[in-house]
Amino acid sequence: MEAGDKRTDPRLQRQFWIWFRQAGADDDSWQASPFRDLSPSGARFIADGGFETGMTLETKLMLPVSTELIPVTARVAWSRPMPGKTWQLVEHGVTFDFTDEQTRQRVAEAVGYFARGRLAQQEERSEERRRRPRIRKPFYAKCRPVGGVGWPAWYHVNPLNLSLHGMRFLGPCLFEHGCSLECSVAWQNTARPLALSARVVWGKTHPSGAVEQGIEFVDLTPEQQVQLEALVRTLGTQG
Repeated sequence: MEAGDKRTDPRLQRQFWIWFRQAGADDDSWQASPFRDLSPSGARFIADGGFETGMTLETKLMLPVSTELIPVTARVAWSRPMPGKTWQLVEHGVTFDFTDEQTRQRVAEAVGYFARGRLAQQEERSEERRRRPRIRKPFYAKCRPVGGVGWPAWYHVNPLNLSLHGMRFLGPCLFEHGCSLECSVAWQNTARPLALSARVVWGKTHPSGAVEQGIEFVDLTPEQQVQLEALVRTLGTQG
């Protein structure tokens, strides 16, 4: 998305997800990430690796206007590395190549949905901040089910809080209660993410389709415990 898109399209920042892979890639190469923003003509999101400008991507969008993932072909408009050392994250901007007017309208409707609900969302976030400790510094997290079949190798989640015992986050998929997860957690300036084992203890689906889940860390080694304590202190969050 270039400057012209920003002038003509309403913008939003909201926790909804995009699945993506290079066109024609193997089924197990899907990745999932929350949108950093979305417009009627394209999107912005983070991936673990880079895509070349002009590359065609297969994407599937999770939007509140549909109970199913919406398939859309996208073209990489630009890519830029994120600051910090964690996972060599890359931010991508893509433009959508719609093949039918119905899909275009559904995406535009979703953008309108976000815009209409922005005030309510801000009030909800304000209430959430009053009720729960705030995270003073942002951190990254990604998870995958242990031995999962048909899931992306990793998918990025939006962490809401972190403690010595577990983590609460928004994600695109509802993991079953008791499901075992591999998690990777880091602040952007850490040289190496912290790898942790976890178990899903609860989850709920919001009207938008986004999933909020709580996990507990299990089988921590003494070294992991020390590293987690240091990370929690650094982030200033007590979930």
